[in-house]
Amino acid sequence: MYDNEFDDNSNIKPDKDDKFISLLMLNQQRIYGFIRMLVPQKANADDVMQETVTIMWRKFDTFALGTDFVAWGIKIAKFRIMKFRGKKKNEKIRFTDQAMDQLLAKQDDTQKNVDDRILRLENCLKKLSDNDKRLIQMRYDMDLKPKLIADRVGRSFHGIYKSLSRIHYSLMDCVSRATKVGDRDGN
Repeated sequence: MYDNEFDDNSNIKPDKDDKFISLLMLNQQRIYGFIRMLVPQKANADDVMQETVTIMWRKFDTFALGTDFVAWGIKIAKFRIMKFRGKKKNEKIRFTDQAMDQLLAKQDDTQKNVDDRILRLENCLKKLSDNDKRLIQMRYDMDLKPKLIADRVGRSFHGIYKSLSRIHYSLMDCVSRATKVGDRDGN
């Protein structure tokens, strides 16, 4: 029998769990990328990420909704990385303390630049034709290979490959132009 327990009840207000999970799912790759920059070994970076997420969860009540979740997560990750480095003092570490301090100082500027480029790319994507948007969605949202896209839309592999290349070039050009003029809209 049909069980409506899993229906979307839009009148239910999201609780702390839902808000945290939603924000984490949207931003965990960026936080993990920061950790991997400073903790090159994947197993160690995974441990630091797990500790970071655990602390983020415990302290989520202190997070001000509407502020920068990534910056908050990275701040917590910085302390976890320092603790990790303290435990590994006697082991060979790829970065000196001075190098790590320099990376941390540059991180904020780098994150802002990445955020700006993402906004520019999103705005450039909006300017694509419906057909081009469809191809990009199939390639990246649906993670389809060009051969499968060609089969689905009834075009040749070569034609799809050329179209995707043209779209990529167009998007790079749009983002580049927007970056030169400091325009997030890509105009």
